[in-house]
Amino acid sequence: MPLHPQIQPLVDAINRAADELPPIWEQTVEDRRAGYLKLSLIAGDGPALDHVDDDKIADVPVRTYANDGAHGAFVFLHGGGHVQGDLDTHDQTCRQLAVESGATVIAVDYRLAPEHPFPAAFEDSCAVVAAIAADRSRYGGPIVIGGDSAGGNLAAAVAIEARNENV
Repeated sequence: MPLHPQIQPLVDAINRAADELPPIWEQTVEDRRAGYLKLSLIAGDGPALDHVDDDKIADVPVRTYANDGAHGAFVFLHGGGHVQGDLDTHDQTCRQLAVESGATVIAVDYRLAPEHPFPAAFEDSCAVVAAIAADRSRYGGPIVIGGDSAGGNLAAAVAIEARNENV
């Protein structure tokens, strides 16, 4: 069955980008990270926002995305198998989330394995959520945590920890 004509160009672009990489079993961690970034850039820039700022919360790098009048906070944990992925690979996703949710999206640049094995990513994410919760009036609404792929798994664990610690 053929793909829908609107998705075929995206699949073709992904295949071209993947063809330029060595086989996965020959790639270093750095190769995987560069390839993941290259594939993520195929999605484009994403929507423009009033505010996109790199900062630190609880000494963890974050990028915040918001339009004027944003209400609430969405803490986003990126995917990438806990080894790849960063603020740049998920920039378009976070921009779209900020537009669609009307909230301030706070993307967490947690430490990656193998340089920083478990529980580094979990600790970074918990620290950011705790700091945001302590300053919740700044965001004027609820605090939500989520992510994609490995970030979704991490978000679930962080949410349980926040509940258990009454954050």
